[in-house]
Order: sequence, then structure tokens, then C-alpha cells
Amino acid sequence: MLKEILIVCFIILAILVCNFVLQSYITKSSDSLVEKLSTLSDKITTNSKDIKYNKDINNLINDVESEWEKSKKKWEIFVMHSEIDQIEIAFTNIKSSVKIDYSENAAVETEKAKFLLQHIAERDAFKLKNLF
Repeated sequence: MLKEILIVCFIILAILVCNFVLQSYITKSSDSLVEKLSTLSDKITTNSKDIKYNKDINNLINDVESEWEKSKKKWEIFVMHSEIDQIEIAFTNIKSSVKIDYSENAAVETEKAKFLLQHIAERDAFKLKNLF
């Protein structure tokens, strides 16, 4: 009987540790992406004319995209694919809006991507309100 209780306790402890590690990774990568997206949003709103020729904006988009590609591979294991698709659609819309010099839509899509990233990190957090 004691052996079974120890096995169950070990399994529960392993689940909690894995959840903590996963949550810290998602929060860390989400925060990093949101920070870069905030910088991008600021640059888009302050340089609303000729954003497609702005090297800072294009470099930030490339940075966000490369960081997302690294994070996405691990996120796909744990996060619902429909949410990952929504984030990717927002990133694609940001790039497309910058290419056609449509700063208003680029700013909106940047805020949308930030919201989605923050929502996933908060939703998956191990909190009492998320358990019930």
C-alpha cells in the first residue's frame, strides 16, 4: 500500500514540476515577444509614413519572426494549434501591412498579436482561477 502511495505522489510531483517548467518557458518567451512587439508598435505609430522603407521596423519584424519560429516549435506541443494559427495570422498581417505601407492595420495587428501571446501565457498559468 505504501509503495502505491509513493508512486502516486511521485507522479503528481512530476506533473507539477513539468507544469512549472513549461509555464515558465511560455511566460518567458511570451514576455520577450510582447516586448519586441511593443517596440514595433511604438515605431509604427511614430513613423506612420513610409513604414515599408524603415529599416528599424523591418529589422524588428525579422527579429520577432525568428524568435517566434524558435518558440513555436515548443509551443506546438502544449498550446492549442488554433491559437498558434491566430498568432501566425497576426504576424503575417503585420508583415503584409508594412509591405503595403498601411501603418494603421500594422499597429492593430501588432496589438492583436500582443494580446494573444499574453492571453495564452495567462490562461495556461497554474492558478486557482484556472483550475475551476
